[in-house]
Amino acid sequence: MTSSRWWKRLSLGIVLLYSLRIGVAAVDGAETPAAAGARPQSAQSGPGDASRAVADPQAAGIASGRIAGPPGDPIKPTAGSLPLSPLVRTTDLLTLLEKHSRPTADPKAFGILFERLLAPAGFASSEVVAFEENAVFSYAVADAYRPDLTGKEPLGGLRRLTRHVLLLKPDCLVIDDVWATAAAGPKSGEFRVIGADGADVTRSYSLMDQGHRLDWLLLPTGGPSAHDRPWPSFHRESRATYVFIYSTAADKPLAVSVEGQKLSVGQRVYELSLSRWPAWLYGNSALAVSGPKGEAILAKRVLPTGVLPHDEEGLRLLERWDAAYRGAGQPSWEIDRASSDLAAAVESGELRPCGVIELGCGSGANAVFLAKKGFQVTAIDIAPGALRRAEERAKREGVRVDWLLADVLRLPSLPPAELIYDRGCYHGVRRTAAAGYVEAVGRLTLPGARVLLLAGNAEDRSPGGPPRVTQQQLQNDFGALFSEQWLRRTKFDQAERDAAGVGAWSALWVRKPYPPPSELPKLSGLPDPLTFVDGSPVRTPEDWYARRRPELKALFSQYVYGYAPPPAALTAREVHKDENVFGGKAVLREIQLTLRKRPDAGPARGGSAPADGADSPVAVVHLALFTPKQADRRFPVFLSLNQCGNHAMTDHPTVRFDAEAFRSPDCLKKGDQIGRGGQKDFWCVDYLIERGYAFAAFHQSDIAPDVHDFTKGIHARYQLPQQKESWWGTIAAWAWGLQRAVDYLIDDPQIDPRRIALIGHSRRGKTALLVAAFDERVALVVPHQSGTGGMALSRGNDQETVERINRVFPHWFNDLFPEFNDREEHLPVDQHLLVALVAPRRLLDTEGELDKWANPDSAWRNLQAAQRVWRFLGSRGLQSEAPLTEPARITADNAGPIVQYRRNINHTLVREFWEAILDYADLHLTPASR
Repeated sequence: MTSSRWWKRLSLGIVLLYSLRIGVAAVDGAETPAAAGARPQSAQSGPGDASRAVADPQAAGIASGRIAGPPGDPIKPTAGSLPLSPLVRTTDLLTLLEKHSRPTADPKAFGILFERLLAPAGFASSEVVAFEENAVFSYAVADAYRPDLTGKEPLGGLRRLTRHVLLLKPDCLVIDDVWATAAAGPKSGEFRVIGADGADVTRSYSLMDQGHRLDWLLLPTGGPSAHDRPWPSFHRESRATYVFIYSTAADKPLAVSVEGQKLSVGQRVYELSLSRWPAWLYGNSALAVSGPKGEAILAKRVLPTGVLPHDEEGLRLLERWDAAYRGAGQPSWEIDRASSDLAAAVESGELRPCGVIELGCGSGANAVFLAKKGFQVTAIDIAPGALRRAEERAKREGVRVDWLLADVLRLPSLPPAELIYDRGCYHGVRRTAAAGYVEAVGRLTLPGARVLLLAGNAEDRSPGGPPRVTQQQLQNDFGALFSEQWLRRTKFDQAERDAAGVGAWSALWVRKPYPPPSELPKLSGLPDPLTFVDGSPVRTPEDWYARRRPELKALFSQYVYGYAPPPAALTAREVHKDENVFGGKAVLREIQLTLRKRPDAGPARGGSAPADGADSPVAVVHLALFTPKQADRRFPVFLSLNQCGNHAMTDHPTVRFDAEAFRSPDCLKKGDQIGRGGQKDFWCVDYLIERGYAFAAFHQSDIAPDVHDFTKGIHARYQLPQQKESWWGTIAAWAWGLQRAVDYLIDDPQIDPRRIALIGHSRRGKTALLVAAFDERVALVVPHQSGTGGMALSRGNDQETVERINRVFPHWFNDLFPEFNDREEHLPVDQHLLVALVAPRRLLDTEGELDKWANPDSAWRNLQAAQRVWRFLGSRGLQSEAPLTEPARITADNAGPIVQYRRNINHTLVREFWEAILDYADLHLTPASR
């Protein structure tokens, strides 16, 4: 930069480019200049939260590649209340840059950054989710989320601000803000710089203050955030990335240039990559720093995803661990190959491909080994140098591993894994933080997950080596949450394969199931969908998707429906095609889906394989698929189980006749079996074709007969690793079969994979709801008159009770569900939580006013309770204060993402229902709604 005019020209161009995209209105409720002096704590925090939370960034403990230091400097509690506001004050910036940007590690940096740049924007210290301090930079990420759950705002009143702060020592500061509101909620905010007098000086881009100079510019990387979201989103996001340059008035202003994400300031070049938070979902942020001749001051490396140690002792130990990975050599604990205990467990089949998190991954030999064997790997270490080497290793081997820089005792909110692997982390951490380590591993696992770790063996008295533990210490630490599968004496591998290693324990633990029903407490009211089992709140949408959804799925599997096996390998074959259905308006294709166990599924641990050959099918599904007769189009599709066979859905003569379905006692009508076309007025397939929808169905007995006898059907084909009382019932088996049909439909050339809808009547409605709750590929579900175990709540059900449904249909659910007969208040879940798992996708509950047994009033209470999650995720809830009833029509004004529609009818499905269902689908089953 050669003059202040250069700043103005660059800034003006950038502002003109992005002003229309970012907007100029201040965030609704943002701090006014008069309130600029307040540094309040979060509106969600309790008294004294700011002081308490900032003093809790790190528990003690040192491990192989893992460090945890004493608490950081406490910050005085702040007073007042401030909404999230993307602003900074020039006085705070000058103070920070003048006194705290020395090229040295500062143990007070955490408190200073929070005090100057995060608290004024409305963050609580507990909302600082990542932090690192060293001689080259200070880095902090704060993520605050303020949802409105009162229902007063049409889309929940969401407001969220994520702020990256990157202090590039000695004279450059980057602030990257991403803020979001619900699509129809408060207006998006705008980054603001507030001067000493309280005036907005955002677009001044330069100021002089008592001998100090501050210049700033908006990077071209700002503007609306662009990324592929793996889940539906109803949030409107904006982004701004500002760079502040500090100098004294006597100095010549630093030359500044911007090229993409490369920022040149004076004699230094910074290559920035600030990714959307959280890193496990959107990828790591990264930084590289080079000097005037291109020499590396800081080689490109990832930025942390958790709070790293930052007091004096923590900084010293962190530097020691990272220094071990600098230079050409390698630490003594690195052996440059997979650990033999891990390799043996994988090669023997004891560990099969699954989602795995490695704690203390070092230079990545184990993580890369697992990735090459088909595991989905997230690897975590605290040493940036280790991760740099690990990334290079993965690139050489051509595998994908998600690398995260974090401390095991301060991990981000990650999705649970089926396997945790730890070679040498636990035995160091346990000396001062055993409980914290086990708690962290507990958050990363659900019942049935396994932990394989290698730890020093205290029985080995040889000098040197890692910290060591006794057998009793291992069992004491893990015994509360985990069951021991093995505990073996072994040796640590050495870099030289024939060298004698130090004694070790190889321990494999299995996460225990949830408590038996008899030990569950009685709950008052419905369980809260936005509170974890451990009592902590669900704070963000990522918390919901990463942890609460898997937790709820596990709870429903454990206590209600039962655990199902992994997806089967599927082979599809078209066995029949008729292009002249419904007077030439439709094409019928009959697809035979052959399902086989995947090679990595194997028999259960401790179980035996089925008597027949390993390659024999576990099920054969006869899927009838009707599509409108229009070439080169993809259609939305309704998928369902049927009760009486494909031939009963239409009288078209070429539809496969299912003799087993025909003989079913469920398919009697006035003493006669329901034959071809006997349910055509129930399914109205010709009407769906007329409205432009495809339809697919198969008979339920292709998966499992509707009888209390598990010697036939899919149940006899699998032995599951969970306790037998929680094995899958018939509804879970049917749901598993429907998911295999979805596996096929998403690849069918005439089906739009974004517009798959499920519908089911009665017990098949329960099944459709379970599939939609567990499988996010389903865009819309219509659980028609599904009753108890479906849309009706278990608590307070004055029609079919839990006791009655378990007595009459004992095979529908698992063997633990009957233990809640007449004690529904002890259930840790209820059906509103199953419905909430559908959010923010579409759910149309169709009911009959005369069908009291299905309890439409209870289903309505269900929707009222579940809509909190739709609002929490930024979507709308119910659009009416009462169910829609005939003769009302479904319209865009009265039918949002969830709705109940009733007709004055009993327990059946008729064309009038289909008219309402397809009216709703026309509104919501579109690519835009996904």
